[in-house]
Amino acid sequence: MPDEVNLRPFRQRIPLDLLILPTAFFFLFAGAGAQQTYLLAYLEEVAGWEPVKRAWVLAAVYLSFSVFRVANVYLLRRLADHLAILFGALTYLVFTFCIFLVPQSYPLLVTAAVLWGWGAAAVWSGSSTRMLDVTELAKDSERRVARLAGQAVQRGPEGTRVAPDPSAPCGVPLQTGIGVPLQTGTSYPCHPAGGRRRYGAASGILYGGTHAGFLTGVLLLGALRHRFGGFTLYWVAVNVTAVAVLVLTCLPRRDIPRETPTLGALVRMALSAKGATVGFFLLTSSLGFGLLLAALDEYASGRHSGAVVPFVLAGFPAARLVVSFAGGILSDFFGRHRLFLISFALGAVGLIGCVLYKHPASVALAALFLGALHAAVPVAAMALIGDSAHRSRRPLAYGALFVWRDLGVVIAILASRVLQVHMGGFDAVLLVFGVVFGLCCIPAALLGKRAAEQL
Repeated sequence: MPDEVNLRPFRQRIPLDLLILPTAFFFLFAGAGAQQTYLLAYLEEVAGWEPVKRAWVLAAVYLSFSVFRVANVYLLRRLADHLAILFGALTYLVFTFCIFLVPQSYPLLVTAAVLWGWGAAAVWSGSSTRMLDVTELAKDSERRVARLAGQAVQRGPEGTRVAPDPSAPCGVPLQTGIGVPLQTGTSYPCHPAGGRRRYGAASGILYGGTHAGFLTGVLLLGALRHRFGGFTLYWVAVNVTAVAVLVLTCLPRRDIPRETPTLGALVRMALSAKGATVGFFLLTSSLGFGLLLAALDEYASGRHSGAVVPFVLAGFPAARLVVSFAGGILSDFFGRHRLFLISFALGAVGLIGCVLYKHPASVALAALFLGALHAAVPVAAMALIGDSAHRSRRPLAYGALFVWRDLGVVIAILASRVLQVHMGGFDAVLLVFGVVFGLCCIPAALLGKRAAEQL
C-alpha cells in the first residue's frame, strides 16, 4: 500500500466570520439601512419639516460617520473587533427605534443620528478588516498545507522517491483536497502565492449580503409604506434590525496585532498618490447614494404614482447586489482600476440619460447605474486595501480612505437641496452629478499604473 500522510489537523474550514457577517449585514440593511430610502418623505408626513431641515437628519448620520471613520482608529484601538461591531450595530437599532417612537423630536433624532454615525463607522471598519484578515489567514493555512504536501510525497510503493509533477506551479506536488490523505505517486497543485485573488471575492461577499438586505428592505418596506403607512414600515424595520444584532452576538473573537495609529501615518497614507486617488473615487461614488436618499425618491414620486416608486428605485439595490458579488471577483482577475472606470462611466450615462429622456424607464435606469457605481467602488477599494496594506495597518488604511466616502454622501444630501432651490429643479442636480462622474473616468484609467504601490 502506498504511504499516506493525514492532513486532518490542517483541514481548512470556512471561518465563521465569513458566514456571520454577511448574514448580519443582510438583516441590518433590510431594516435600518433600507428605511433611509423613505426617511425624508416620512419625516415630511409626520413632522412637516422643510427639506433642508429634514436632510440634516440624514446628513448628521454621514457627517458623524466620516468623523468617526478616523476617530475610531484611536478610540477603539483597545476594544476587540467583535465587540466594536456589536456595539456599533446597536446604534442602528437605536436610531430606527427613535424614528418609530418619536419622529417629531428633532433634537433626539439628530442625537441618535450622530450616535448612529459612530456605530456605523465601528461596524464597517471592524467588519471589513475582519473579512480581509480571515481571508489572509485562510490563505496562510493553505500555504502550510501545500508545504506539508511537498514534504509528504517522497516514496513510491517500492521505496523509490517520486519527483514532484514538473507541471505543478512552484514545484509543489499536486493536492487532491484539503484534509484528504496524500498518496505517493499523486501530484498536487499548490495554491496561488498571491493574496490579491481573494480580497475582491471577500469584499463582494460582505457587500453582497449588505445589498441583498437593502434590496429586500426597499421592496418590503416600500410595499408596507404604500399599503399600511410609515408607522408599520418602522415597526417592521425595528424588528428586522434587532435580528441582525442577535446574529452578531455569535461573532467569534480574534486577536490580531494592530499598528499603533499615529496622525502622521494617517495623513501620509491619505495623501499618498494611490490613497488620494482611491479616496477621491470613494468621495465621488458616494454622491450617487446620497443623491438617491435626498433627491431621486422625490424625483420619481413627482413623476409616477406611489405604487410604482419602490419598483423604480429597486434597481439601485438590485444593481448593487449583482455588481458587489460579480465586481469583486472580476476585479481580482482584471484589475481594480478597470472596475472603477466602468462604474463611473455607467453612473454618468445613467444620470445624463435621466435628464434627456423624460420616461419612467430613464429613472429606473439611472437608479440601476447608480447602484452599480455605488457597489463597485467600495468593493474594489476594500480589495485594494487588502492588496496594498499589511494586516496590522488595515484599520488605519480603512479609516484614511473611506472617510471620503461618507463625506460624499453628506455633500450629495445637502448639495442636491441647494442646487434644487437655486437651479430650478432636479434636472440640473442630476446633470451636475452626471458630469462629475464622467470626469472621474480619467484618473480611473490611470490608476492601473500604481497597482504595485503599498499604502
